[in-house]
Amino acid sequence: EANAIRNSPVGKLLLECILDESRENPIDKLKQESGVDILQDLDRVALTDEGVIVSGHFGNARWDDLFKQRATSGKYGDSATLYRPIPREVVLPDGGRVTRQPSESLAVWGDQMVLVGDNDDALRAMIDRVEGRSAVGTPPINETQTYGEIYGVISTDDLAKMFPPEQSDLAERFRTVAQRVEVHVDTSRDVGIVADVRGIDTAQVEDLGKSLGAALAVGRVGAQQQDEKELAELLDLAKVHPEGDGFKLEMAIPLELLEKQLSRCGERRREREERMRQQEEQMKQQGQAATGPEAPAAPAAPAPK
Repeated sequence: EANAIRNSPVGKLLLECILDESRENPIDKLKQESGVDILQDLDRVALTDEGVIVSGHFGNARWDDLFKQRATSGKYGDSATLYRPIPREVVLPDGGRVTRQPSESLAVWGDQMVLVGDNDDALRAMIDRVEGRSAVGTPPINETQTYGEIYGVISTDDLAKMFPPEQSDLAERFRTVAQRVEVHVDTSRDVGIVADVRGIDTAQVEDLGKSLGAALAVGRVGAQQQDEKELAELLDLAKVHPEGDGFKLEMAIPLELLEKQLSRCGERRREREERMRQQEEQMKQQGQAATGPEAPAAPAAPAPK
C-alpha cells in the first residue's frame, strides 16, 4: 500500500532521506520529465516471482517522453504498450567495451498500471493474466489476509538470505522446515512486523521456533555487552509465539527510534537549502554593489537665447 506508507510517520521520514540524497529533487525531476507525480499518483506496488506491478492513476503520464532514446515501444494485447530498453555499451574491468541487451522490459497498461518483467516472456504473461487470456491461479493470500501496509508471502529461500553468515545453520533449517512464511507490516505509527511461519512437520517447526527465540536472546545479550542499547531494545521487543502447526515472530521498531535515526536527513536538507538561499542572497547583494547606485541625470543645458 504505497500511498498509505507515503502518508505514514515513517513514510514521511523516509521521504526526507530520499530527498536528502540528491541536490536535485528526484521526485520533481520525474514529474517534469514524465508527468508522473509518485507522491500523488502511486497507489499500490506488488512484487511477484516474475516482476513488479504498480497500480495508480497515470492519466497525465508522458511515457514516450520519458523513454525516448532509452527504449523501443510497441503495442501488445488490448491496452498495453511495451517498452524494451535499447542495447547499451558497457565498460569492462579491463577497459574493454561490449554492447549488452538488458533483459528487463516494462509495459504500461492503460492509465492504471505499470508492469516490469524479468524478461519479455514474463511481461507478456503478466499482461495476458490482466487481460484474461490466461488463468490467474490461486492467489498466495486471500482477501482476509490483506491487512497492514505491507503484506504477502515470502519464499523461504529469500528469507534465508537475510540471515547473517554466523546464522547459516538456522537459515538452512528455515529452507528445509518452513513451508510458508506470511508477512504483515503495520506502519501506522510504530513499525510492527509479524511473520507467520508454517510447516508440515509440527515438531520440526516448533523446534525451529525455539531455536529462533534462542538466537534472539543470544543476540540481545551480545548487544547489551557491546553497549549497543538501541539494538538490544529492538531485540527485546522481538518475540516468538508458538501457534498450532507453526509460530509467529513479532517485531517492533518504535517511532521514536526511527525519528532519532532518520530525522537528521531532513535537518541536513533544510540546512543545505538555507545555505543555498544565503549564497543566492549574498551574490545578489554583491551584484548590486558592483553595479553601484544609478548616477543622477545631468541637468539639461539652458536653451540658447
